[in-house]
Amino acid sequence: MRHPFWIINSILLVLVVLILLFVYFSQVSIPEREDIAPSLVVSRKKEKQLHVNISKIYEADLFGSYQMATEQPDLLAQEAFPQPPEPQPTVIPELLTPQFLDPLDVTLKGIFIINNDGTKNRVIISDNKTKKEATHKIGDKIGDAQLIRIFSNKIMLLRSNGQQEVVYLREQDAKFDAGYSMIDEWNLVIKQMSSTSFLIDPIAFAKRVQDLGQLIEMLHLITAYKQGASVGCRIGKLDEKSVGASLGLQPGDIVTTIDGIQADNMVNRLKIYQSVLNKKENELIVVQLLRNKEELVFEYQLRDLVPEEGQKETPQNQFLLQKIEGEEKRKILQQKYEFAPTIQDIRNRERLNMLQNGSMPQP
Repeated sequence: MRHPFWIINSILLVLVVLILLFVYFSQVSIPEREDIAPSLVVSRKKEKQLHVNISKIYEADLFGSYQMATEQPDLLAQEAFPQPPEPQPTVIPELLTPQFLDPLDVTLKGIFIINNDGTKNRVIISDNKTKKEATHKIGDKIGDAQLIRIFSNKIMLLRSNGQQEVVYLREQDAKFDAGYSMIDEWNLVIKQMSSTSFLIDPIAFAKRVQDLGQLIEMLHLITAYKQGASVGCRIGKLDEKSVGASLGLQPGDIVTTIDGIQADNMVNRLKIYQSVLNKKENELIVVQLLRNKEELVFEYQLRDLVPEEGQKETPQNQFLLQKIEGEEKRKILQQKYEFAPTIQDIRNRERLNMLQNGSMPQP
């Protein structure tokens, strides 16, 4: 039996021969290095180009489909910028007249004030048509309106058209409200005799203006200064039906003196207040003011004005009216006192309750 090594040796020999042949035929020949020195530049002659007339080709059309080109308009001869358009008249739209809604047919029955921010406050409103009562809070819808504010004696509603509506708890609260005085007319309280002379019914004026603070708020009074020094009181913004307009005042007027007393500091203003309070019937209140750098003098005479019936009210009737209003004010204050007692009253009630219902602790 022959040894198998001669087969392996033969195979290896064949593989070596094949590898050598592959290496020999697959090698890349490296080109020899050439000299790259520059040679003399030879100018290249331009060959003469053949000029072909294209128009002759089109004119010699075999099928007769060629058409002569029309002359194009000279664009440069045209205007560089177009003419502006003619102005069109501006159409101003007509202003829409505001549409006011009728007041809500509701009655405010009660108000519960829990906190100052109004989140827990509630009101009781009765529908006059259905005779049904319901409790509402801020943000609730009442008909086409939305409840936006709750006060101690009134509520404020916002209607669907944007107008505001105020509903009072009592009719007397509406009469005592400063906003009510601004809306109502003053022809029954103040009567103009001339451009600088007026008649004022003192009793009717006292009913409409409760105190000095309300008058200051209604006239929007502020201190006027000139070169850093106070010169009087300036009248602020006034409405057509306000008390200031009824008194002949205008926005921007500076009241300098009243009854000869300068209105430039707090001491003199208190003197003016006392002087006006001590005035009697048929006496004059002389007011000197500056309007557009012009000094004017207004005279206000205190006199009872004749009512619409044409008959003058007697002092007895006026006294009775004052007495009735005083009783109504006292009732309103008493109701507010009962619904909102002071801390001392609450402590006294708790002490009395402990004494009546409490018992001594057992030893």
